[in-house]
Amino acid sequence: MQSIINNIDKREAEISTVKNLQLILKITNWSLYSLCGFICALFFSWVILAKADFAYPLLHDAFDISEHSAKYGPQNRYRNHFEKTDKPERIRLFAAINDAIHNDGK
Repeated sequence: MQSIINNIDKREAEISTVKNLQLILKITNWSLYSLCGFICALFFSWVILAKADFAYPLLHDAFDISEHSAKYGPQNRYRNHFEKTDKPERIRLFAAINDAIHNDGK
């Protein structure tokens, strides 16, 4: 009788181990699917936003870029008198930078 009980306990332990492994595999699979989905979403959003210049013309006023250019433009050591640029010029410059980044610097 005791050997039957021991066999049942061993079998229950094996079943429990298998169920735990199945649960771990499910969690791992869903984690990988979620990570892949997140990476794909980032990629597609980057591609779509790049085509629209990351909505820079729309967000120019919302982020007060004119004020930032006036404040930090004089500190720009690569472009003299950047603080004197106007909104259309900054939009043109941003579009040119975006194009260069996505065309290997050309």
